[in-house]
Amino acid sequence: MRPKIWVTLSDANYKKYITPAAEMKLQSLGEVIESRKVNPDAKKEAELIAEAAVIITCRGGYKLSPEQINSAKNLKLVGVIGSAVRFVSPETCYEKNILVTNSAGGIGYTVAEYVVGVMITALHRAFESMDHVREGTWSEGVPMGKDLQDKAVGLIGVGAVGGNVVKLLKPFTKNLKAYDPYLPKEAADAMGITLTTKEDIVKNSDVISLHAGMTPETKNMIGTKEFAMMKPGVLIVNTARGGLIDHDAMLLALKAGKIQAALDVFEPEPLPVDSEYRKVKNCYPTAHTPGMTEDAAKREGGQVVDDVELVLAGKKPFNNITKEKLGRMT
Repeated sequence: MRPKIWVTLSDANYKKYITPAAEMKLQSLGEVIESRKVNPDAKKEAELIAEAAVIITCRGGYKLSPEQINSAKNLKLVGVIGSAVRFVSPETCYEKNILVTNSAGGIGYTVAEYVVGVMITALHRAFESMDHVREGTWSEGVPMGKDLQDKAVGLIGVGAVGGNVVKLLKPFTKNLKAYDPYLPKEAADAMGITLTTKEDIVKNSDVISLHAGMTPETKNMIGTKEFAMMKPGVLIVNTARGGLIDHDAMLLALKAGKIQAALDVFEPEPLPVDSEYRKVKNCYPTAHTPGMTEDAAKREGGQVVDDVELVLAGKKPFNNITKEKLGRMT
């Protein structure tokens, strides 16, 4: 009997993430049941969970409770298109020896491309220049910019995004350091990046880019103390999690003109309409969108399908989220 693969994606998400090639591969691997076609009710969902060997979901998509996982009889893999996996009850999956994968590697390059692009744009004060043009003025009052070339860039956390940021920064600067307690020195050496302390990153960087997961240990890891240590004019880029930075302390540093900040993540989200972060000229807010490109979506879906193929062949998936790794994730 062919293994059952339940694809829980809505029609819009299916078209976004699953290419014709990925669809053909899935169909070659087992009996594919698509929620977008069968529109299962609660009874049918229970049957699918009980029978499926693979369940595929996505960020903001179908959630799996511990009770549902415990009812699964044949489940080998829950594949999540996206980074966060807690909404599929991974701890219960581990208890039942069910593998959990994600597609963080699929958006790593895409977010990194955004990070380096926003570094250049912010350092050149292009955002302020855009504001002046839209307001009917010209270059008068636009602050003098800086080059990215040879700047000291410090990463807090490396991972899928940070590793790609390092690669993309190589033509601009060799002055690259990282604070990441989980990155082996051998891996850092191979990447061409120097491991150091958080204090060194904070005190001596011209640009600080955050790529850490959100855990109790990293909550507000950049606060009043750290902002006081920073160089005047430092650029902070955060595409990781809003809770890594004390927002009240950062707002004071922004208003004092000590820092620039390109922020794609906030706490809470969406950013309130009356938030002062929408008004401060040296803050460049975006709506948690750097990974949202057509190219990244297809890579993400493809990576999950590739892992389905590996697991059904009895092999280890490429994007395996282990219990240890989960402890460092948001």
